[in-house]
Amino acid sequence: MKDKIFLIYILFLAFVSCAKAENFKLTENGRSNSTIIIDKNTSKDIYTSAKNLQYYIEKISGCKVPIVNNKQNAHGILIYIGNKKYNEVSTSPPETCYIESKNNNIYLSGANNTATAYAVYTFIENELGIRWFAPGTDWEYIPALKSKDLEVSFDNYTIKPDISPRFWSSHNYNEEWDNWNQYNKTINPSGKTAPWRDFQNNIFKIFPPEKYTKKHPEYYPLINGKRRIPLKSDKYWWPCIGNPDVQKLTIEYIKDYFKKNSSVTSFSLGMDDVYNMCECDLCKAMDAPNPNNNTRNYTDRYYTFVNIVAKEIKKTYPEKYIGTLIYLHTQEPPQAINHIEDNVFGYMTQDWAKWSNDSSKKNYKKQTKDWKKYINHLSRYNYIGFNSIAPRFFPHSLDQAMKFDSNESIEGMYSEIYTFLPHTAPMIWAFSKLQWNTSLNIDDLLDEFYNKMYETSNKEMKKYYELLENCWDTPKDKYTKDVYNNPIQQALVMDENDLKEGFRLLNQALNSSNNQLVKNRITIVKDGLTFYSFYVKEYALLKKINSIQITNGDNAKKVYTLIEDFKALTNERHLFWNKVFKQKNILGVNATAFNKNNSLEKDILRLESLVLTPSINLIDWYQQNNEQKQLNKEITVLVDNFPDNYIKESLTAYQKFSRANINPKSISTNILGTKWTTWSRIQSAEFHIKIDENKTKEYVINSMQRRDETGIYLQNINNLKPGATYMAKVMVKTDPVHSENVTLGLRLRAKNQWYTSNIHTTSIKTTAVANSNYQTLIVTITLPKDADGISFQMNTNNATAQFKNPELYKID
Repeated sequence: MKDKIFLIYILFLAFVSCAKAENFKLTENGRSNSTIIIDKNTSKDIYTSAKNLQYYIEKISGCKVPIVNNKQNAHGILIYIGNKKYNEVSTSPPETCYIESKNNNIYLSGANNTATAYAVYTFIENELGIRWFAPGTDWEYIPALKSKDLEVSFDNYTIKPDISPRFWSSHNYNEEWDNWNQYNKTINPSGKTAPWRDFQNNIFKIFPPEKYTKKHPEYYPLINGKRRIPLKSDKYWWPCIGNPDVQKLTIEYIKDYFKKNSSVTSFSLGMDDVYNMCECDLCKAMDAPNPNNNTRNYTDRYYTFVNIVAKEIKKTYPEKYIGTLIYLHTQEPPQAINHIEDNVFGYMTQDWAKWSNDSSKKNYKKQTKDWKKYINHLSRYNYIGFNSIAPRFFPHSLDQAMKFDSNESIEGMYSEIYTFLPHTAPMIWAFSKLQWNTSLNIDDLLDEFYNKMYETSNKEMKKYYELLENCWDTPKDKYTKDVYNNPIQQALVMDENDLKEGFRLLNQALNSSNNQLVKNRITIVKDGLTFYSFYVKEYALLKKINSIQITNGDNAKKVYTLIEDFKALTNERHLFWNKVFKQKNILGVNATAFNKNNSLEKDILRLESLVLTPSINLIDWYQQNNEQKQLNKEITVLVDNFPDNYIKESLTAYQKFSRANINPKSISTNILGTKWTTWSRIQSAEFHIKIDENKTKEYVINSMQRRDETGIYLQNINNLKPGATYMAKVMVKTDPVHSENVTLGLRLRAKNQWYTSNIHTTSIKTTAVANSNYQTLIVTITLPKDADGISFQMNTNNATAQFKNPELYKID
């Protein structure tokens, strides 16, 4: 039964036959009038698709259509799935699928098992009217049967995806999510349809340090005058690619790889999160003329090397490709290279969520057009969700970007999904449709979602999602949209008035529906907004707390009362989040996946750590202005009832620190040494030490020269006591505009290396507040039994800061 209400898929059909449409009664008079035929030894993909076709016919009509292996056991209309005896199929593009009729029978086929399964899901969607808007049966749309017979009518047509290949990362958290991907044809399984195009970093595999370090240290990058030998576990580095022997070994390795893996079509020389490149004369000679070292642009060096390798590989394996990633230090087009070899493809990164900014959009378009001049095979690497709990909802920017890419003949697409579906489900479903047909109208797609999922509440829900999109797109003070693992940026997406309006619309939507399933869907969306709302409410309260200078008793009382309110809010968040983590709906599954290894809890603690500085100021004020008895009472109440995390642990430690004159045995002396190391992610940060008027050392960092730059003063302290608690303390002064990019951190160590664990927290940070004066930062951590060291780190990320009086204490 073809859905007559929303015919958005008419544009989706490429007709290959002008024959008059045939009518097929799959069920008649309440009985089956058709049979599904599959090969006896068919693949799992095809068998599963046949079972799903049987299931949805029965869901609509109440009649179960049989599945057989030969037509002798069949009756009525025969639905052949993947039987090539009756079909000749094309293989380009490999996901192409066919919905055809002949002699009053139906043929669903493709060039391979996956494509044939796609043909079945296309038939279920287009001809039966089924929709899978989000994972799980609660988010399916199954149209009601409008007559006693289930009848379909169609002309023969062929479906070819506009984007091929398509790969989705991190949208497969359980079986229901896997099924959703299959039904909506989002993913090309590696080796089954469109071949996997490898573009990630592989070069570390060619030069294992255990093989070459002793005899050939010159293969490894020269950094600050020394050859940096990577650890065996480290893959984020690149060798000395100006060295002819490195070039030769790379070519030999790739040839041997293709010889041993004949079905593989590509080898990647992609360079991902590699921040430092070799500084030897051979490598620098490959750079563009007069490079600006602060920009860290290595495009010419990199593609000179890629061209050398690709040219040699083409002689032996002309049908194979070299994959690259146009990202970070190779994002800008080359200056001195005229063309990149034809057997090279590139995946170009871009954040479509920033297309609402005209300058970003203009830059993205120009960069894409410029790269088209140099490389024949250009694909897209995009970021959809960025693990954001905030509503990163931008369907119209996404639509514009996809249509632009289509016009520029962008080939494939790799998408980091990582999205929070309670906010973004309409956009994600629309995205899956646009990848097959970029000409579809985004508003028609969104309206179809709202109408079919929310029925009589569609108008309120449409307004709600429009609110989310407007909140994401609207410029705000300090708002950069860089929300990845950044709870403060996420808190800026909406404000308290936006939340109020969102909940008002959702409550209206609940009142507009009498359908319990629709109410359940709206409740999940509402709970998703509640889950996020703690970011907004906590940040607003923290700004109020930190705006009060504690100069008298009245202000101290105000801060004390507000911190009590903050404790209540964090406890409310803790309880609500734990309730959500136990749920099995899309909210619970999504939130639990994001919280793997407590990552959500760790992230929001960066936001909640903003309460530490005013709490310390309050403790200090009581220390200076009250009797010790009153101090003990106030501090005890202040610390009580915080959730059991490092904020409570840090305040407890500082409480002991503030009483050290009463119980000196409760705290050690400062165990930090005097020697510091500096670290810069891309070597543009500036470090210097100055002496203030009190002859105190100030450790100054400026990491503002380059986006994504980080500057750190660090000191590693080993041979510490496992199980003991340590408190770090420092004074810091920073620009209030960038204060939230300044942190004090502790990172655990074990046996003189970084500590790793899937159970315990391995690092922790406290964030500076917006204050132009010196403020105290503290952070506390308890060493697990298998850790024996700490790295004390004073950090800036695209910020300037002055640190002084760094201290580290063991707290008993």
